[in-house]
Amino acid sequence: MEYVTSEPSAIDPVPSMKNIPPFDAEIILTPEFVDKFNGAFAALGDDGALFTIVMNKKTNKLDVVFGYKSTGNSDRIAIGEYVTTTAGKDTLKSLVSFSAKTLKEILSANADSQNAILQICDAGLASVAFNNDGIFSQYYLVKVDTED
Repeated sequence: MEYVTSEPSAIDPVPSMKNIPPFDAEIILTPEFVDKFNGAFAALGDDGALFTIVMNKKTNKLDVVFGYKSTGNSDRIAIGEYVTTTAGKDTLKSLVSFSAKTLKEILSANADSQNAILQICDAGLASVAFNNDGIFSQYYLVKVDTED
């Protein structure tokens, strides 16, 4: 086990959640998806990079896009062909963006875990949980507003 310690005053306080909204979509974090996600993040080389979860208009399926812009053309990396969803949890009403660096760090810290699922809700919250040898960990990501 690895523990990181710090002076409590150096750590931002964690806000408490009054309730967790229901999750609308679930992406299964397969080894292929994790590899492509990490590769796309490395290709961007930007710690401020975002990944956007959006409904692909051509395939009508969820897509994960790095560098998404709603207007005009942009440099994008889409990894939709590696997105596997849970049946019945495969649509979002609106796109939502999250920090790619944060998810990459979460995936790296839990690289030995299996059967993880990224849950997303339209309200702008995502959750990923890992259960490895009886140790359960859960992370939350809050949407990042983007400018077009």
